[in-house]
Formats: sequence, C-alpha cells, structure tokens
Amino acid sequence: RVLSLPHSLREPKADGLHCPEGLLQEVSRLRQRHPHWLLTCACHSERSVALAQEEGCDAVLFSPIFPTRSHPGHPGVGVEKLKAVIKSHPSLPIYALGGVNGETIDELMETGCAGVAAIDLISLLTETTS
Repeated sequence: RVLSLPHSLREPKADGLHCPEGLLQEVSRLRQRHPHWLLTCACHSERSVALAQEEGCDAVLFSPIFPTRSHPGHPGVGVEKLKAVIKSHPSLPIYALGGVNGETIDELMETGCAGVAAIDLISLLTETTS
C-alpha cells in the first residue's frame, strides 16, 4: 500500500509514500527511516526531477504533460519536454501525468516514459460505466 501525506508517516503498514514536490528534500531522510518503502514524488520541472534522483526517489510522476481539468489555464509541459527529461535521467522511472486521456495517450507511447497516470482517462471510463 503506497500512501500520500499527511497520515502516511504514522501508518505502520505502508509499503511506500508518494510525496508532493515541496517535500523532495525529505526523501533521503524518509529512506533512512523506511529503507524498504517505495518512494515516489511529484515533479513539475526538470530541476525537481534531478533533485528527486539525487534524493533517492524510486520513481517520479512528471506533470502536467497536457492541459488538465484540474489545472485550468496551464498548457502542460508537452511531449518534447517529457522526452528531454527522460533522456536526461535514463535510470529513473518517469511516469507521465496530466491530461492523459483517450486522445492524448498515443502521443506518450514513443517517449520512453515508464508508464502513465491517467486521472482524466479513468474519470471518463468511470463516467461512461456509471
């Protein structure tokens, strides 16, 4: 079970933790306290991806790639930026997040990303099956 903050630091049975970008500098400390946890972080810039790798994150969710319903007005970083970040950090699994849906997912297939996190796509699937 991978949890997110704030209650997860008190969760004795957690298998990992997903940290917001603002807590990247805490990952190495968390790794010392919980050496077997899976530690992932949200990253919104190449600089934060570099810090995540330095701190020992197991993977990052890089976002937003495309415009999203949750961040109206933000254009997303785009597929080319995602490719550049992946190329700069080849040993770090990078998952694409943000605006991933049935129309945009194909654009991610050749980027080299470790996978996708698709809130919009899952939301749409849930809406159509309800």
